[in-house]
Amino acid sequence: AGTSKSLNKCLLCRTPLPVLKNGQAFFRDGESEFEKYKKWSRKGKGFASYMIGKRYSEGVQDCKQDFFKAFEYFKLASEQGNDKAMTDLGVCLIQGEGCKVDYKKAKIWFEKAAKKENAKAMCYLAYFLADPQFGFIVDFRKAQSLLLRSATLGFPPAQERVGLGYWKAEYGYPKDLDRAADYLQQAADQGEVSSMMALAQVLLEKAEKEYGSLNIMGESPMPRAINWMRRAGRLGDSEADRRAKITV
Repeated sequence: AGTSKSLNKCLLCRTPLPVLKNGQAFFRDGESEFEKYKKWSRKGKGFASYMIGKRYSEGVQDCKQDFFKAFEYFKLASEQGNDKAMTDLGVCLIQGEGCKVDYKKAKIWFEKAAKKENAKAMCYLAYFLADPQFGFIVDFRKAQSLLLRSATLGFPPAQERVGLGYWKAEYGYPKDLDRAADYLQQAADQGEVSSMMALAQVLLEKAEKEYGSLNIMGESPMPRAINWMRRAGRLGDSEADRRAKITV
């Protein structure tokens, strides 16, 4: 009985979970989920401030999309120690959503979130260190280390970037089709459509290299490549769909 009761409470604050009424969540005391988040935010709970920011950012339920308010709450949540908010605040600063574009401030927040093992922040920080257009000193070794850690933590864009690095021998990675396929598969398994097509191309290259002909069957990875192209095609990649039909 104790277990069933605990399942009906928030794991963070032990408050009974809200119930849906007319598409909105309400707690037993009659407060909406949004009102409860605002109360928790005023008490310094970073996760609540972050959730308010996400609602304003996405314009969901009882919140009109407002990038300025989203930025305000992401900043508050970041100051309250929430690493997801730090990362989204950095993204706002890159894109100029609710604020002026400021790469230096974005980098600071990504660094803080990365110290908390936030995989998304590590990936963005790696982009900053690998591309001179952002104005920072290029450090491929550190960027590579951050991407590998982000990929290990399961962040699909990092897995894709590492896979592309091994495929194209970029960003300090050696050419390695097996490792490329492994990382791209991890991202593709999580639904990254671009990774599916890249994985298919890596598998086709492996087929040609190892079997000398794209249309050899048996142990060739070519059938897997076609299957991934078809899957990407079903998810809206028209080029992948076209390639699947002509690859024989």
